Amino acid sequence: MKLVNLSYIICTYNRLPFLQLLLPRLIDALQDTEEIIVIDGDSTDGSKDYL
Repeated sequence: MKLVNLSYIICTYNRLPFLQLLLPRLIDALQDTEEIIVIDGDSTDGSKDYL
């Protein structure tokens, strides 16, 4: 298990189009020692299902 050196923390609420653009690009650029944490504020636009 590798140590996480960097965390990308994204807070979102009803921003599905933004997440659909951002997350694939961020995941492609992610290094082994980095992580993505997404905090959803109980979205109603399908963001939770997408995540």
